[in-house]
Amino acid sequence: MAADIVWKQGDSGPAFKETFTKKSGGRYSLEGATVTLNLRALTSPAPLALTGTLAITNPLEGEAEYIPSSQDTAVPGDYMATWTVVFPGGSQLTFPTEGYLSVLIEENLTTARAPRLVELDEVKDHLNIPPNNRIHDTKLRRLIDACTPLIEDRTGPILPRKFDEWHEGGGTFILLRRRPATSLGTTPLIRLVACSEYLGPIEWPLKIVASPDQGELYSCELDTKLAQIIRRSAGGGVQPFPYGPRAVHAVYEAGQEEVPQNIRTALCEALREFYQSTMAVGGGRRTVADEEEEASPSKSVAYLVARHALGLIGPMRRAPSIA
Repeated sequence: MAADIVWKQGDSGPAFKETFTKKSGGRYSLEGATVTLNLRALTSPAPLALTGTLAITNPLEGEAEYIPSSQDTAVPGDYMATWTVVFPGGSQLTFPTEGYLSVLIEENLTTARAPRLVELDEVKDHLNIPPNNRIHDTKLRRLIDACTPLIEDRTGPILPRKFDEWHEGGGTFILLRRRPATSLGTTPLIRLVACSEYLGPIEWPLKIVASPDQGELYSCELDTKLAQIIRRSAGGGVQPFPYGPRAVHAVYEAGQEEVPQNIRTALCEALREFYQSTMAVGGGRRTVADEEEEASPSKSVAYLVARHALGLIGPMRRAPSIA
């Protein structure tokens, strides 16, 4: 469904115009009334604190408009909107009286953002959607973000990000939980940011050294191939981390320097299953997913995604965790 108004991130326009009509077909008079625009992101429980300009442009004809500030449009995403009108007698009405208006703030191309596994144009090409067909762009972006954890849950981190972990002590090394894949075609990235050990409530930060010969009394070394933090001591030797639960605190960055092509295609294929399963078939509100569920009730949409995408991510599939 197309949005009622589309703004670009950081823009101060166009104006969001509204005509307040009655169900009978007439228009409300806004003489002496106050009008407020209410905006809330789909992913936020709190309304947006708007700082733009609202004006009643034609009181007798019930027309008003809101011109956003650059602060209003700073965060791209999908928003719900309503208008609140308080008439001179104190009565209040919310428009629309049923449902909500849709506001879309699109990303601009000048503000940096977190990378995605695939971009919209690549997904549209995979789905054979013409570039100038923008009807489902917002839906596709949501599906990209929704499918990304499904892929990374099976492959380990792809997009580089920081992880904060606590580990039990007692051994000469700890194994980081978010190891990036190292199979053919990958460019694994793992970097230790900080590591501390705890003797009771006392924290002892460890110096991160690049090789055993640089070891000091309180130091550690990261084995990037095995994703292990080795506890080093003076002279390059090893010694155990302190015993006890949550005795070692590690902060590190892990992912891939580049997104492998098999992962890009796997995400596009997983997204295709979800996207096409929402397409209408026949009459009423039936979708492809409804048809598939009736044809094979034991096979969920998740199974269909796995059937097409897991083969592509197989070379990078991480081993199951061992308790």
